[in-house]
Amino acid sequence: MKRKSSLTTITHLGLAAAALTLSACSNGNDKDGEGKVEEAAEKTSTTAQKAWDKTSDMASSTWNSIKDATYDNRASFRAGVKSMGDSIDETIDRWSDKASTIPEKSRGAWNAGMEKLREARAELAEKTDNLQNATADTWEGAKEGVRKAWDRVQEAYRDLENQLSH
Repeated sequence: MKRKSSLTTITHLGLAAAALTLSACSNGNDKDGEGKVEEAAEKTSTTAQKAWDKTSDMASSTWNSIKDATYDNRASFRAGVKSMGDSIDETIDRWSDKASTIPEKSRGAWNAGMEKLREARAELAEKTDNLQNATADTWEGAKEGVRKAWDRVQEAYRDLENQLSH
């Protein structure tokens, strides 16, 4: 449970920094404000990268602890993947709530990125649910499907994080 709390805290820090930058961007219409917007964007990029690194490290730690799970340990594997997915769901919910704060010129790319993340997360949920139907003979293939889906979630997450820093 402590891991989920840490993921939530890290996500909150990244989102707080993003909100500050987005606020600065929307208020930085005058020439004097441009330097402040760039400075805020740089700080957000750094904060978002640190938050992503910590989130990624925690997810990697979770993955490393469950990736070699045998068929007999499938319940633990599924619970670990579900926990990783839950942290992404929390992020999606918070980022969806913040969509209106995205500058209009960036909103199209942001919405496309969010849709990519939602689709990747839906695929991860499907692959996680499919683990229930795995047999001892199909277990390794089912785990590989989850791994590939998780990789797509991470890629979509990084793409959105990169948008916050540009």
